[in-house]
Amino acid sequence: MENLTDILKAMGKATTREIAARMKIEPIEALNLLRELEELEKVASTNGYWNLVIPFTPEVKPKAAATPKPVLRAKNITKPKAPRRPERLDPDAEFEKVSELLRKNDRMTAADIGKALSRDSRGMISTLRVLEKQGRIVKNGTGKGVTWSLLEGTEWPAQPVESKPTQAQEFINTIPVLIKPQNETVIPTLAQVAKEIRQAKTKLNRLQKLRETIRELGKHKKFIQQVMGA
Repeated sequence: MENLTDILKAMGKATTREIAARMKIEPIEALNLLRELEELEKVASTNGYWNLVIPFTPEVKPKAAATPKPVLRAKNITKPKAPRRPERLDPDAEFEKVSELLRKNDRMTAADIGKALSRDSRGMISTLRVLEKQGRIVKNGTGKGVTWSLLEGTEWPAQPVESKPTQAQEFINTIPVLIKPQNETVIPTLAQVAKEIRQAKTKLNRLQKLRETIRELGKHKKFIQQVMGA
């Protein structure tokens, strides 16, 4: 299957829907790929059309020099190791690293965060998008010059200080009437709110598609009635 840069090379410029049709994927998926390349300054959008940024030189891996294969004796022959599976992303661990940088620097680009964590820029963008969908960080701006920051008003818990109960406190704890109730109001997390928003958007998208379908059927109402009556 052609990749996105090959398609733009062949077409010169194209809309998101044209690219999605060419790659046989959903338009939203094609748009996400285009946004990632836009942040890396490899593509640009003009009047609804996408094109490659000139000059564009795709990364080409150097060919390894041919080396003679060593003759292995029977005792040195071993089974080839199975390829390692890619490690799954741990959002909590990633957020801890990213949030520490953002607390110190306020706003940072994906490239700066990746450089500080010794990560690839494109892989770092994917990680930041996951944290954004969970409602943990905020994306500022679009296209070139996008920065990332923590949510405004985020409070970080102070280190707990161990304190020994006084004799008076121990006495109060022995009286059930004087003990405060433990029930507290449960406030949803930002991640839970973000999940509800995504579900609502998905339902809205389905209803909009249903509305368009009903609208198209309404245009051919007479024809449908004739067919049903035949």
